Amino acid sequence: MIRSTNTKTERYMGVIQDISDRQKTSSALQENQNLLKDAEKLAHLGSWQYDILTGKIS
Repeated sequence: MIRSTNTKTERYMGVIQDISDRQKTSSALQENQNLLKDAEKLAHLGSWQYDILTGKIS
């Protein structure tokens, strides 16, 4: 909101950003994660991560 010297609102300003590509990418990633989870379950496999710094397995 931009006000004049007499504090009356003169203009409003905003920003619009297209996030369609980000949403498509997020949906595709989620679908791939679901497919991997299903494939691991069917094959009786799994995946894990090891953090060298903390020694944690997740």
